[in-house]
Amino acid sequence: KIVRAAIAQVSGDVIPSPPQRGVLDRVMVSAMRAKMQVDNSEKKTTSAGRKLKIQQLATELNAFYTIEQLMKSDIVRKAVLEDGLELHAAVLDEQTGAVKMLGEHPALAGLVGKELDSK
Repeated sequence: KIVRAAIAQVSGDVIPSPPQRGVLDRVMVSAMRAKMQVDNSEKKTTSAGRKLKIQQLATELNAFYTIEQLMKSDIVRKAVLEDGLELHAAVLDEQTGAVKMLGEHPALAGLVGKELDSK
C-alpha cells in the first residue's frame, strides 16, 4: 500500500497529508528509481504490466535502500567490517506468502568503503 502510494506520488498524484508524507518520504527514492528504470526500459509492456513492474522494482530497491540507511550507523558498519555481520534484503509476496531473498546489497563494498572477504 505504501509503495503504491509512493509510486502514485512520483507519477504526479495529489500531495498526501503531512502524516502520510512522513511515511512516503522513506519510500519515495525507491519509487522514483523504479519508475525511471521501467520508463527507460526498451521492453514494451501493457499499462498493468508496467505498473506491476514498477511496484515490484520499487519494493526491491527499497529493501536495498534500507540497507544503505543501516550502513550509515557506525555500529552497524563496524559489525559488518569487523564482526562478519551480513545484511540481506528480502521481500514478501503478499499473494503467496513466499519470501524472495535478494541477497546482500550489490554495492556493499562501496557502502563500507572497502572490499569484504567472501566466504
